[in-house]
Amino acid sequence: MTKQQAYATLGLRDGAGEDEIKAAYRALVQQAQKDGGGTPSEARMNELNAAFDLLMGSLRTDGNMASGAGQDNRALFAEIRQMIQSGQADAALQRLNRVPGGSEIAEWNFLVGSAYYFKGWVNEALRYFDAACRLDPSNREYSAALNNLRAKAGGSMNGNPFYAGENGYGPQAVTCSCCDMCMMWMCMDTLCSCMRGC
Repeated sequence: MTKQQAYATLGLRDGAGEDEIKAAYRALVQQAQKDGGGTPSEARMNELNAAFDLLMGSLRTDGNMASGAGQDNRALFAEIRQMIQSGQADAALQRLNRVPGGSEIAEWNFLVGSAYYFKGWVNEALRYFDAACRLDPSNREYSAALNNLRAKAGGSMNGNPFYAGENGYGPQAVTCSCCDMCMMWMCMDTLCSCMRGC
């Protein structure tokens, strides 16, 4: 999906802002729930989530990379987010490890933590989520991931660190199987509006 397709999916003009994206996404999810008798179709939710994630990811990346080394890595970080979501955690880590000065960039730390979480390495994920929060304390996505992982992990993969408990979607039990990891990313896509204050 391209950014133009994502805007069209949410019924927005190109370049719509964060509040507009959140409002459109929320309204379309509610409409999908209504149309589905309380349970939206998986295909429709996947479409809405993909559009929302692409646009919000782009906004987060643009804001987090406003200057310095992050500016040069904006496209790379957006691509790496997609790699992690599609299950390519090891390839994502290899790309991240080649970023000069990456450890000083909040988004880099968040993505490394996300890749480690996907692999089931909870302690490593916590360490990098914590670094992302220290580098960008105002980023609600980073703090929600850190807080939820701290609360639910306890040394095991018990739950989704991105889960914030809204929209009727419950936490998923996450183990180290590929299917469970895919479910974790689907939940993150569905619920990222919660951790962004939607």
